[in-house]
Amino acid sequence: MRIAWLALCAILLSLQLSGCATNKQASVLDRVGPASTEPGAGKDGSLLVFSAPDTSGHFNTVPYRPIYSDYTILTEDGQLLKDVINRDSRRNSPNPVTLPAGKYRVVARANGYGKLTVPVLVVAGRLTSVHLEGPGSWTGSASIERSNLVCLADGQIVGYRANTTEIPASNSSATH
Repeated sequence: MRIAWLALCAILLSLQLSGCATNKQASVLDRVGPASTEPGAGKDGSLLVFSAPDTSGHFNTVPYRPIYSDYTILTEDGQLLKDVINRDSRRNSPNPVTLPAGKYRVVARANGYGKLTVPVLVVAGRLTSVHLEGPGSWTGSASIERSNLVCLADGQIVGYRANTTEIPASNSSATH
């Protein structure tokens, strides 16, 4: 009887602990775009992804600085464009990527959610930032209306909602 009781407790405990380890489900996200609506110069824009911190040990880095996890950039139709090593050791920040203006998908780890696919818009001469590092990391304007932001299910801000008037008809320049 005692063995059966211990086995039951072990099973219930393992079920409880496995429930804590599951990731939250993210709904389909709106497209993230640059903050500013001012026109930019040039034909390329920049993408900066604050992905969830990398869980691997990094013993040759500055202590107490986040090491952002690597991510993948896909074209709008799902073709692999680039795998990004997401650390700039000179600035202790994510690695900015220069891309032709267009629509892309970023596949990156989001803190508490696992891997997410975030549709993004890169606009010539402007910076698109994606925040997946966890709650409390948003440094954008506090006065911005919530309807102009893309958020995860728990309210975590991912970035600015893309301005639909800036979305190009095709991504012909981005599929090289």
